Amino acid sequence: MIINDDVNNWITKQNSINCLVTSMPDKEETDLNHSEWNKWFKDIAFRLMNITETYAVFYQTDRKYNGKLIPKDKLLYEAAQMANMDLIYHKIVLKVNVDKVNLYRPGYSHILFFSKDKRTTQPVTPDVFHNGKMYYKNSIGENALNCIYNILDKYDDIDTITDSFCGKGSILCAAKERNYNYVGVEILSDYCDITNKRLAEIMKD
Repeated sequence: MIINDDVNNWITKQNSINCLVTSMPDKEETDLNHSEWNKWFKDIAFRLMNITETYAVFYQTDRKYNGKLIPKDKLLYEAAQMANMDLIYHKIVLKVNVDKVNLYRPGYSHILFFSKDKRTTQPVTPDVFHNGKMYYKNSIGENALNCIYNILDKYDDIDTITDSFCGKGSILCAAKERNYNYVGVEILSDYCDITNKRLAEIMKD
């Protein structure tokens, strides 16, 4: 199910999320200034984590703003502490080769797994790897998706994947391919259309 809505509206109607896998927007994707975005980012992350039953998984890339680095892993960790969640995994996803430089944003992303209950079966997976093939520029890549789902697949209590900022649907398409139920929330209607088309193609296969 794909829902065309603002996450602020949607989240007020939710009592629980089975498993969250998402990537929260950069400041440039909102109409907020830097301080407003910081507050909004942590508040939404906390509210999402607070109603998540199993894992809350975030794929995030730090940004540079006026010469300063915005460490999204730190913001998420602070939100997790408020939601009484533990950081179980922290993976580094390389988006460029190790000898390359990006002046606008770091050449890596974070995958962070948070959980309220101490997950007892923790599969061993690589901590650093390349993003892999992407559906569009700066989207989550195949290797990152495989890392996430190779961990989630180990747990019988995870059956529904929610992406609260689903964009063009890469996280949900991977969920569909692995026979999870899925819920996507996206404020842009044209992105909802793209996601629905991608999911329909998977159903044909």
